[in-house]
Amino acid sequence: MIRIEALVVGLGIAGINMCRALEEAGIAYHVIDPCADSGSSFIAGGIYNPIVIKRKVKSWRVDELFPKLVETYTAIDAQLGIRSLYHEVPIIKPIFSDDELHEWRTAADSGTLAPYITPSDITAPDPHLADGALAQVNIRHSGFVDLRALITAYRQYLIGSGRLTVGSIGPERAEAEQVAADHGVHSMHTIWCTGTDVRHHPHFGWVPLRPTKGQMLTVVAQDDLPQAIYNKEFYLLPGNGRTHRLGATYEWHDLYSGPTQAATDELIGRVTRTMRHPVTAIDAQTAVRPNVADRRPLLGSYGYGTGQHLFNGMGSKGVMLAPYFAHQLVRHIWHAEPLDPEVDMMRFGKRMYGRNE
Repeated sequence: MIRIEALVVGLGIAGINMCRALEEAGIAYHVIDPCADSGSSFIAGGIYNPIVIKRKVKSWRVDELFPKLVETYTAIDAQLGIRSLYHEVPIIKPIFSDDELHEWRTAADSGTLAPYITPSDITAPDPHLADGALAQVNIRHSGFVDLRALITAYRQYLIGSGRLTVGSIGPERAEAEQVAADHGVHSMHTIWCTGTDVRHHPHFGWVPLRPTKGQMLTVVAQDDLPQAIYNKEFYLLPGNGRTHRLGATYEWHDLYSGPTQAATDELIGRVTRTMRHPVTAIDAQTAVRPNVADRRPLLGSYGYGTGQHLFNGMGSKGVMLAPYFAHQLVRHIWHAEPLDPEVDMMRFGKRMYGRNE
């Protein structure tokens, strides 16, 4: 029997960053994951954007999150011998109205968006945008993580080091520990990184997840596009040659029905209204994101001495949030450091107590 300190359940973006934080802290761990290519992390675009485009403000805590983001994925890429981090890929936000152009110029002139947007980052539209585009905002220090490449390589890394058990498990604590024990592993702590499945967990089912279905497309463009991310009610990610990824829809009902033609048509229509040349869909995939009502992660421990911990609710900003807060949870568990109140799952504690009354 191998005795370890931490059992990580789930190997999406939350689980990978938890593994990285545990390694850096010198904490022995093991992972259980079904290794299916259908989870929300595997399908997600992996974009990190320092600006909340609708509100024209910096993303929450971006100045703290970004240094850890770049450091973490750079280190993982070097460790695995891959490239998953595509940093300094600008996000192009097309502008089609005078009012919107005025709002962006006012925000840029105020200096509150620096260093991600300055007045010089509002430029004439590029030739790929449709007629009627007045300008574009070029968001700097943004990019994306190729999550398919990252997850695939991390699985192989853990298999090679004997730290991954491939298998599906239910939400029950005893079942997770039994699966681990069947493979000769006994842990002191279990950290749940299972996305929307946590809704069925006996200790964490009360947390206010708002699962949302997202559809992503693989598309082919008619012309060569720049190495940039276009964003206007969609995001168009650069790919290989003229093959790109296009996303994503948000659906709160009928979560598990798979891709639909209506969602495909919706995404293609958004691109057609924005870009000079249309794109053609060649594949569609869906997954369910673990969003939270207040758009903040969910971290914490269930009771004292139970060894049950939650690292979840990364939602659509998981690439940004997970590196920073994985380390925070590790310090909380092993060094009793307090959690940031904005991410502590007990900000919703009344829901747990109400359920148990």
